[in-house]
Amino acid sequence: MPATVDPPRQFSAKADSSASGPKRVYADFSVYKGKAAMQLKIVSPTFELSQGSSPGLVVGRQGVVLLEFANAQQGTGTSPGQRRYDWERKQNFALSAVELAGLVEPHEQKYTHDPNITSSSKGNTMKNLTFNPNPQVQGGWFLSLQVQEGGQEAGRFAVPISQGEMACLRVLAHSVIPHLLGFDRVMSTNVPNAPQGDGFLF
Repeated sequence: MPATVDPPRQFSAKADSSASGPKRVYADFSVYKGKAAMQLKIVSPTFELSQGSSPGLVVGRQGVVLLEFANAQQGTGTSPGQRRYDWERKQNFALSAVELAGLVEPHEQKYTHDPNITSSSKGNTMKNLTFNPNPQVQGGWFLSLQVQEGGQEAGRFAVPISQGEMACLRVLAHSVIPHLLGFDRVMSTNVPNAPQGDGFLF
């Protein structure tokens, strides 16, 4: 029996129907290709009570755009209806607002992150994200992630980005950056609570 493709996740969104507390909405943008897939998700900023004389909230931690990469599973075929991805072995890379702005500009980019830079394990895990033109496709790009742990390769992912997908990323980036910095809340009358946020190693 042929394997089935993962459930579509492009621009999917759902709201928490819980009666207690405000509803939360989840959305992502995904790119599925023959050898690997990439999902883009938003990690919202967190807010803290202001310690100054003026009551209110300040940004405790800026938001990021989380890129999740997964390679295609071997033996599942190459057609969209047969392809599956190994999300259990995914790797993440978090882009700050400034990095996101640079990524969607039409020139090569490379970012290097050390998830343990503030701990005693500094340098043990290194993540390199590169963004290069695709010479075989007009207006296309390659988004690649390489992960090293203890000096050994722990993961390599390469996702071709079409001209249309690149256009979507640019539009999303322009909309998301104010949210990552908290500026959208400054202009809003709905003041958020001060959530603790989730912990990620980027």
